[in-house]
This record gives sequence, C-alpha cells and structure tokens, in this order.
Amino acid sequence: MSHQKISKLQRFQLLRQALLTNPMSLQEMIELYALHGVKRSLRQIQRDLKELEQFVNENEIIIPFFARKIKYYVLEKLETEDQKSPVIKGFINTTDFYKPVITLHDEQKIALVQKAITNGKKIGISKIINDETGDNAQFETKQIELVPIELLLHRNNYYVGSYHLKRQCVVFFNIKQMVSVSLLEKKGTPERYWEAYTQELAIRFGVTKNIDQTYTI
Repeated sequence: MSHQKISKLQRFQLLRQALLTNPMSLQEMIELYALHGVKRSLRQIQRDLKELEQFVNENEIIIPFFARKIKYYVLEKLETEDQKSPVIKGFINTTDFYKPVITLHDEQKIALVQKAITNGKKIGISKIINDETGDNAQFETKQIELVPIELLLHRNNYYVGSYHLKRQCVVFFNIKQMVSVSLLEKKGTPERYWEAYTQELAIRFGVTKNIDQTYTI
C-alpha cells in the first residue's frame, strides 16, 4: 500500500491531535507515523516532541508521565482566567491512569515551570520542604536556582526534573515541595543537561534516588 508523503507541518498536526486524544508512548508514536507512511526512529520522535512544544497553542502543554514503568506523553489544555494566571484544567480522565490531585497554587507553579522549560529559563525557589525523592536530604532552606528540564507525572504527583546549579547534579522535586517559585531572566540551556538527566532517570526507582547510587563529580 502506498502513502502520500506528508509534510513536517502535517506530521506535527497528526501528533498533536493524537496526544490531545490519548496518552501515547514513544513506540505508539512510531506506530502512528507508520500508519501514515512516515518512518521515524525513537531519537527522531523525541526531537519531534521537543519541536512540537513550539508548535502547539499557547494554552497547551505536553506532560510526560509513567504508568506501568512505561513513559507516556499527553497534551493538556490550559484554561486561562487571564493572561497572567494559566491553570491546568485537569489530567485526561478517559484512561485508567492515575488522576493527580492538585490545587490552584500547584497549577500555577506547573504552568510557570513549563514556561521556563519552553523558553530555556532558570527558576528560583525560596526553599524545598520535606524529602520525597532523596534529593533534599539536607533540607535546603535557602534560595536555590534550578534549570528545569522536564515535568513528570509519577504516581499521582507532578515532579520537576532539574539540574541543581550549586550542587551540579540532576534532582527531582514534587511540585508541592517547591515554595515561592519564580521565573528568572537568566538562560538555563536545559539541552546542555539532557544526557545527564536521562542517565540519572534511568537508574532511579521512578523518581526516587537509588540509595546505592555513587556519584563522580
């Protein structure tokens, strides 16, 4: 069966519409493309997802999350009460995946973090409360700067995977742990830390630090 070659724009429209309908893994995206005569590798799909962030509407956000140890992506629509306070309507409710319980304050922080990721900016946090992932064992209470890399939905909670500039390592914090989040004007260049981020995520128990991990700095 022959297929007419589709353009990059059509490819992004196809992927956007699919992610608005249902969560999809990278493998499912490959299969979706194949149905339309497009052959793409895992690396190319990941690049498409990155570029898609610039293609979607301003009130849409791509959220990655884990279910049954597989990473999925979904396109969430934001509701905007005014241009300064976009909030997430709520996780897709047509699947059997967990539905996160988040407050309006959480939603505002999520929108701010996603804006930082999209624009390659750093974020400032006045302090981190508690220690859910092993990354706040010292219970930092001073202002810290992070380069947010990815927003993850894991076990009914949103986590921000970031590069901690002072400690020079990848960390994961629950959005609820982060107090007084602010968008900084400084460039973060998250792509610089992507390889370290994916390597760190691969050796964790979900987003929790493996207590047997050793680091070379």
